[in-house]
Amino acid sequence: MKRYNILITGGNGMLASHIKSIFTKEGAHQIYCLGRQECDITEEVQLEEVVNKHHINIIINTAAYTAVDLAETEKEAADKINHLGVQNIAQVANNNDIQVIHISTDYVFDGKQSSPIKEEEPTHPLSVYGQTKRDGELALQKQHSKSIIIRTSWLYDGTHPNFFTTMKRLGGEKKEISVVNDQFGTPTYAPDLANAIRTIITHWSHGYNPNYDIYHYSGEGIASWYDFAQEIFFKLAIPCAIHPVSTEQFVRPAQRPKFAVLDKNKIKYTFGIKIPTWRESLQTCIEQDNLD
Repeated sequence: MKRYNILITGGNGMLASHIKSIFTKEGAHQIYCLGRQECDITEEVQLEEVVNKHHINIIINTAAYTAVDLAETEKEAADKINHLGVQNIAQVANNNDIQVIHISTDYVFDGKQSSPIKEEEPTHPLSVYGQTKRDGELALQKQHSKSIIIRTSWLYDGTHPNFFTTMKRLGGEKKEISVVNDQFGTPTYAPDLANAIRTIITHWSHGYNPNYDIYHYSGEGIASWYDFAQEIFFKLAIPCAIHPVSTEQFVRPAQRPKFAVLDKNKIKYTFGIKIPTWRESLQTCIEQDNLD
């Protein structure tokens, strides 16, 4: 088995923390999980220095501008990280023969589909955030062939700022809340995605076909944000009432895709990855949170 030196960018973020934890416990590879101060992907020279200093073989890019609504007025800032930063990764990876795993989003789609979305279906972002993420995908595909792009959706865990932790907090503060019930997708537990990434890299380390391509990963099943909130409150026995509202009633600066259920067959069959249902993973999250 080949031992890799792995750089995880966006090292202070939710997904990066879980990838780091899994690989550190496993001990099979050398991990460098670096935040923006130590490794800013928008600074190509700094990125090149980090790669050379640590003899990096694989870059897992979790760095992203994720303030979806704010991106509508901060387009340049979003583009700098989500597009131009990924372009820098592609260039540095190309120069140093590095494999790349890049995390993208369901927001590259317009949500007009009616069945789970396959990787090859046309993209049509509705927001600045979605467009900058798609531009990043295209830059990576154009400049660096040794890369995998993983699109995911509704990422959460039990500790970082996300929908789950927000609902848990609001449920303890309020007697009732309103949640959108006409946007459909699938919640993704961050440790599940981190484990999928570990499986891909284990696949590589054993010398199997790298299968560079775009893949989709999220929990199994389908839910609205209202469904997700209801399940959170049910499992945590939170008495706060939840009122379903439409997207039109809950106006936000950035438009969201109304249907963003991803088809995961390609990643499951290519790498032998088993994906839990979103309800199973939510239960795991709650149990783990109680342990901590």
